[in-house]
Amino acid sequence: LDDLKGRVSAAKKRLNELNQKENYQIDKPSTLGRPAEPARNAGLPNFSENTETPESINANRNARDLLIWWAQYLESTSDVAGALQYYEIARDAFNVVRILCVQKPPQVDRAIQIVNNSANSEHKGAAYFIGRHFEEQGNARQALQHLTASGAIRRAVRLAKTQELYGDAVSIALQSSDK
Repeated sequence: LDDLKGRVSAAKKRLNELNQKENYQIDKPSTLGRPAEPARNAGLPNFSENTETPESINANRNARDLLIWWAQYLESTSDVAGALQYYEIARDAFNVVRILCVQKPPQVDRAIQIVNNSANSEHKGAAYFIGRHFEEQGNARQALQHLTASGAIRRAVRLAKTQELYGDAVSIALQSSDK
């Protein structure tokens, strides 16, 4: 929690520096037409120029954290499309899949594609959201597949039992390391 407070405090400080430098430089006629300069000076990524690629942004951990923080802010203000865009720039597969599954209408095919192309740690959490989506839709077979891939073995067994898929319940239970 203290680490999170520190990161938020540092981000606020950088944004404040940006605003101060921007207000100071607006009065100078020599800086007009160069809006990216204050962002570079404050150490923030510049989104007004298309010179940075998602790969270069992802290389800077602080920029990625700031992008995720901004996406969370946009999501809290109900700007889901904007949040999705910033999660994608930050390459946060977990949150991208989560939003794709809860959107109306859900974009499950795109979410499955992202899960198949994502890293293992993000894959498991994202697969869980897809499994939950299929479970809510009543598609038990696909829900079991994704819940098992996410490591949610107990939930998958419980779903298989409630759907009377006892053969699947046994095969899933055998995959578990629990006794």
